[in-house]
Amino acid sequence: MNLEIWFGTNEGYIQAALVTTLLAASVQVALRSGVLSFAGIGFYGVGAYGAGYLQVTRGWSFAMAALTVVALTLVLAALLALLLARLRALYLAMATIAFVLLVQIAALSWDGVTGGAIGLFGIPPMLGTGGVAIVVVAALVLSALTQRSGAGRRQRLLREDEVLAGALGIDVRRHHRIAFVHSALLGALAGICQADLLTVFTPENLGFGVIVSALTALVVGGTWHWAGPFLGACIFAWMPVWLAFAGEWRALAEGGLTIVVLIFLPAGLAGVVQLAARRARRMRRPEDRSAFTSDGAANIPSDSLEVSR
Repeated sequence: MNLEIWFGTNEGYIQAALVTTLLAASVQVALRSGVLSFAGIGFYGVGAYGAGYLQVTRGWSFAMAALTVVALTLVLAALLALLLARLRALYLAMATIAFVLLVQIAALSWDGVTGGAIGLFGIPPMLGTGGVAIVVVAALVLSALTQRSGAGRRQRLLREDEVLAGALGIDVRRHHRIAFVHSALLGALAGICQADLLTVFTPENLGFGVIVSALTALVVGGTWHWAGPFLGACIFAWMPVWLAFAGEWRALAEGGLTIVVLIFLPAGLAGVVQLAARRARRMRRPEDRSAFTSDGAANIPSDSLEVSR
């Protein structure tokens, strides 16, 4: 019963954490391959408005609307990746920020589809918190599997040395395009989930503030670890509650706390968790140290030895 009360009281924060996880992950999957892109935030708007419009105005089912938006996102993201293929680092970041702002301007101007400044209302809720949680878990599991596979090692090489990656036969531009499209897809899924949870989406849900929120959650949680987006999103979602005592100074306190984390925990919360797990594993292995004598020889009981013939 206590769990039900807690869930009912905190459901809004849980939903915010889930959506922010997808947004932060959309930035992370691009960064892993050395692509500094915020285009996923723009596709967050495309996903929300696209799925909402098809359901509210056209009367489509949620499944058909979501699949159509995902397919549209894949096509648009692939085209945008080709257009921005030659840009790198800050130039690519600025171009994708401009894309986010263009999506916001389109949302304000395209009244027939987006509802203009008022926004799109009456989006039918179909997924709910549980459905969105399933989407987030699937995205994190895929991220974890990728990080621990050969693809994850290729991504690290691309991030650290593109020239060496090309010399080893890795198609740098192709992998960059794949990372860009993957980032856009996660952003679109975040938009679909947000519109489903809120049943409304307005231009205020887009813009530079969303970029800052996603990037802050990612850095605080851990930029390179697959769990970083989720950990950072949880902190970011509940931080206003924890810092409510600060009153009108809350924004300043949030900024100060973020700076402290960036300075003293450069690996983010995921790095702290990894370090604690390593220490816990060492503490569980006292028998490994006792298995050797003081001179370094193995201390194995004679009755445990078997003679093979």
